[in-house]
Formats: sequence, structure tokens, C-alpha cells
Amino acid sequence: MAVLPLAMAASSACLAQSAAALPGVTVTAKRVAQDLQSAPFSGVVLTGEQILASGASDANDAIRRLVGIPSRTDLRGGRNYTLDLGGFGATADQNVVVVVDGVRISENELATARLSAIAPELIESIEIIRGGSSVQWGEGASAGVINVRLKRATREGFNGSASAQIESYSGRDLRAQLGGGNGNIGFDISARSLRTDGYRANSTDKQETLSAGLNGSLGGLGFRARLSHEEEKGRFPGPLTFAQFAANPRQSVTPNDFGNYAETRLSAGVDYKLDTVTLAVDVGHRDRETSGNFSGYSVTGKSRVNQVSPKATYNGRMGEAALTLLAGMDFFDWEFDGVDSLGQNEKSHQRNRAFYLSGDVLLASGTRLSAGARTEKVNKRAVDPVNFVNYDRDNNVNAWDLGVNQALTAGFNVYGRAAKSYRLPNIDENRYLFTALRPQNTRDLEAGLKWQAAEGHTAGVRVFRQKSIDEIAFDATTFSNVNLDPTLRSGIELSGRAQIAKNFAVTGTLQTVKAKFSSGPNNGKEIPLVSEHSGTVRLDWRIDDRQTLDLGVRYLGSARFGNDDANTCAVKIPSSTLVDARYAWRFDKIEVSLAADNLANRKSYSQGFSCVTGSLYPDPGRVLKAAVRYRF
Repeated sequence: MAVLPLAMAASSACLAQSAAALPGVTVTAKRVAQDLQSAPFSGVVLTGEQILASGASDANDAIRRLVGIPSRTDLRGGRNYTLDLGGFGATADQNVVVVVDGVRISENELATARLSAIAPELIESIEIIRGGSSVQWGEGASAGVINVRLKRATREGFNGSASAQIESYSGRDLRAQLGGGNGNIGFDISARSLRTDGYRANSTDKQETLSAGLNGSLGGLGFRARLSHEEEKGRFPGPLTFAQFAANPRQSVTPNDFGNYAETRLSAGVDYKLDTVTLAVDVGHRDRETSGNFSGYSVTGKSRVNQVSPKATYNGRMGEAALTLLAGMDFFDWEFDGVDSLGQNEKSHQRNRAFYLSGDVLLASGTRLSAGARTEKVNKRAVDPVNFVNYDRDNNVNAWDLGVNQALTAGFNVYGRAAKSYRLPNIDENRYLFTALRPQNTRDLEAGLKWQAAEGHTAGVRVFRQKSIDEIAFDATTFSNVNLDPTLRSGIELSGRAQIAKNFAVTGTLQTVKAKFSSGPNNGKEIPLVSEHSGTVRLDWRIDDRQTLDLGVRYLGSARFGNDDANTCAVKIPSSTLVDARYAWRFDKIEVSLAADNLANRKSYSQGFSCVTGSLYPDPGRVLKAAVRYRF
């Protein structure tokens, strides 16, 4: 069974590239609008309609289900699964930047960006760009960027939807959305209430979200603003030993563990177009409060961040060539105040000041050249006298990228790219250290081939190699965060879409990545929690005007346990193959659907931190869902 999805993915990739490269697809993940097919990088774009049709419950679920990004179970029992774009294992979350409408939601904490809070009804598109992207987004973009674009309601009249879903383990998901506009100005309001007892004991999760947006345009002036609030209360089931998992993977040994989370975000943007020049600014503000109990250890924290990002874009011509120039600045200020039951009373602050510049030239020959650079000054400081935390560190970091794409005949494009990116340690990684860790630097080399046909067939291949110096990670032998010895990641990605018939399509992805230490005592050893092979296959059948059937298979290969840097363990985290399916019936404005995740009810785990005891976090078993949605 494990080989089947890989073989199918490879076959579909030979037929055709991901739906992302269909003609006319434009991406903005590089902070300017670019045609994906001719861009000198590889990417995937999910449209809002694709996400709704798949039955995905949120942005995180959509990426896991439709793109095939390797993912691992949320350690806290929630729905924010780890998405590993580049083979970083335990630090995957910290090596990708998540952006929503130009504002970062990846910040200076050891926490996953909460994509689960973004309901499908709000999403215009999700862009996933792999490879170092620090020129555009600064620290933490070593593996790539996930760019979420929210819908902007400006069409005249009102529109909206309401849905109710029940699922296994006493789950229910209620969502409502209303939008309206007069052609120039629009608004939207959405609300969501989610409850589930969870697959495991002590894994109850309650999530409430509310979002309101306003946007419009007047002549060359465009504006948008959004206020969002999220609250989540979750119970934490904790890790299991091998014996406990074998006896009952649903049990919990941490019945008193829990975590509460509340966040309010305000984001806004203004742009003004004057002939060939567009001036814009994005601003964001966020307040976050957290509290929790972890086997008797309690902690509370408050943090606040402000972002201001002005930029200027020029789109013009230079003779027969099309020229795009982008210049921008990023200003971030972040504050944190945390208290725990061990006496911690830490106050931390981070300030970022960055300038970036990029250019893109499309020649008449079909050659596209791009280049960019960024320089950033970062100050991190923290004080906690009880725990000997006292550092005030300045870093000057730089990034660059170079790319070239050549359009060939018959819908082919070939490209190459080189880039340098960086990441700085966050507050949690620096905690209990006498001095802050050094910045992490990565160097990327990438080449790829893209193909698209008018019939809807697409295909692509990407080959990559990334070297990391001073990579930041947890060292199980010293029980602290450290700068690792040099590491090396290399691999190949295949993606494809075959439009077999007008109403039937097959998509597939296949990735192989080798992540190893390239120096030091573990030279040549595999990096833990990285699967060498992963892949997906999806079947999309539009049975008739009313009925649809979607079937997906996701494969995640075996990986080293989290404490196995030296590769001395005889056992690995086993591979897993999960199947999901969804049938939907539409009549006028009503849709009724039945769906199942982990249809075969495989007992598996994707997170394991000790090859001796296990320290396992089981994947959820079969989850059945029934939903009704009304759209107007």
C-alpha cells in the first residue's frame, strides 16, 4: 500500500504540472504580481473555489489535503499541523513565513502560525512558494513562504453562506459569512464556532473566530482593513510510550494538561497607482495572550507586535523588454512578558528594520531575469534574573536571490535560481541561555522544468540543494537549543495534473528529500523527523451538474526519531498512507456532503521523539463528517 501512492503520483506527474501552473495564474508571494509559468521559481496556487470544493475545514487542512506538503500531527492536539516545506523536521514551523494580505503572522515565538483560524469562505487563494525567500520576507523564510490572500467583496449586492457540520468524536463546526458591496466599496463579516472531543482522551478543542473586513477603490486609490479575533481552549493529550500506543492509541497520560489562546489582529493596506508607479503600505497590529498547564508546569504570556511595510513598484518598458522594479521597507516591533510556575518573569523585545530591492526583466526572446537583495538590522533583548537570561544582541543580516527563466516551445519553461536566506533564534530558543544563538544562514540552488497544455494538462519537476550554516535546533543530547553543525538538503519534486476527461482529473505530487549533517561528529547522518519520500494522488470526478466525488491518498515515508541525531536507533517512525474521500450533492443553493478522513482507519503516528520510550503523538483515526451548506 505504501508504494501505491508514489507510483500513481509519479505517473500523473509524467502526464502533466500542478494545477498551480494553469495559464494565466498570477502569484504575489514575491510582493509583486508575477505570472507563475514564466517565473524563475516553483509554486502552487490553490483557489478559494478549489478549497471549498475539497471540503477542507481551514487553510492548514487545505494545504495538507491538496498540495501534498509533508505534515505532522499538532503536538497540542489541535488542527495546526506542522507543514514541512523544506525538510527541516522539528523546526519546520520556524523556517517558513506565513503571510495574510501582506502582513506576517509568523513571529518571534516557538509557535505555529495559526492557519487553522482561516475559514475556507474567506480565502481568495493560497500560494505556496518553496525555497529561500528572505529577500521579500526576511527572517524565517529559509524553506519558503505561504501567502494567503483573502477575498475582497466589491460586487454589487449581498452574498454569503452558512454551513453546519457534524463529525466523529462529538465534533461540530458552524460557519457563517456575509459580504456585500456597491462596485467600489465592499465589506465582509464571518464567524466560526468549532467544538470536538478529539480522537484521544483529554483532547477537547474549542475554537471561536470572528473576522470583519472592509475594502474598496476610488480611481487609482485602493484600500483594505480587517479586524480578526480568535479564541481557542484546548486540552493536551500528551505523548505515549510504545506500549501505551500499542494498547490504546486514544488514551492520555496527561489528563490535567491544557492551553488557552486569545488573539486580536488588525491589518490594513493602502495603494495608489499613478501611471507606471504604484505606492503602497501594509500595516498590522496583533495582541496575543496564552496560558497553559503542562504536567504541573504552568505558564502565561502576553505579546504584542506592530508592522509597517511601505513599498513602491514600477511596471514599465525598457525598449522591447518589460521591466518591474520593487523597493520596500519592513519595520517590526515585538514585545513579550511571560510568567511561569518556576519563577520565570521574562520581558523581551525585538526590533527589525529592513530594506529590500528587487527587479525583473522579461525580454522579447522569452527570457526572464530577476534579482533581489535585502539588508536587515535586528535587535533582540531579554531579561529574566531568576533564570539567568540577560542578553541584548544586534545582528546585521543580508539576503539575495538571482533567477532566470527561458520560455521554450510547446508550452515548456526552464528556470534556474540561487538564493541566500537567514533565520534568527526566537525568544523560546534563546530561553535559559546566557547569550543569544547566532543567526542561521542558508544557500539555495534550484532548477526546474514546467509544462502546460491547453487541454488542462500540466507537469513540472524541481531539483534543489540547500546548505545551512549555524542551523538553529534543539539538541537532545544537551537538552538545549543550539547552532548545529553544517547541514545539507537536496532532492527532487514532481507534480502533475492530467485532465483525463472534461469532468475527471488526476493530480499528483512526489517529493524525495535527503536532509543530512554535512560536518561535525554526525557528518553524513540523517536529520531527525524528515521523511525522505512523500507524495499525494487526488481524483476529482464531477459526476454531473449536481454530484462530485473527490478521493485522495497521502503518503509520508519513514523518519528518524527526534532524538536520533547520531542515527544509532534500530527503529524509525514508520511510513503511513492515509486516504480521504468526499461526496457532495448540490441542488440550487444547497450542498450536502459526506466525507471521511483516514478512511481506512490506519493506526499511525507521525511525531515521535524517543526511539527508546517512544514519546509518540498518534495521528487521528477515522473521522466521518456530514455537512450542509447554503450559499446565496
